[in-house]
Amino acid sequence: MILDSLLSIFTDPSLGVTPSGGIFYDLLPVNYDINKEYVVFYYKEEQGITTLDKNVNILKYILSVQVISNDLENVITMNDAIRYYLEKYDDKQHLRSITFLNDEKSYSPDDKLHYKTSTYEIFYVK
Repeated sequence: MILDSLLSIFTDPSLGVTPSGGIFYDLLPVNYDINKEYVVFYYKEEQGITTLDKNVNILKYILSVQVISNDLENVITMNDAIRYYLEKYDDKQHLRSITFLNDEKSYSPDDKLHYKTSTYEIFYVK
């Protein structure tokens, strides 16, 4: 299951990212502390591909990873570390290709938080 594979990636100490508020799948907790850093990831299936011999299914997913902090430099540093790790990752079983597509920065003046959301394409062998 792709969620298990992604959880393994985001909890791997060699990822080199340890946000003070934690790493979350899908959404932040309702009352999160704006003075901490967070990484939030979520994915959606784009399409399924069946090989010619019909024995292997390859699923294409879009992964979004958002880094949140009140310190822009921390956002950039964590985002770069995640991107570097993901682009070279291959577990030789299920997650066979993770390709960076784009990223977008934003800022919330109300919360004084910086956001950087990066999008990746994943090929997952079922």
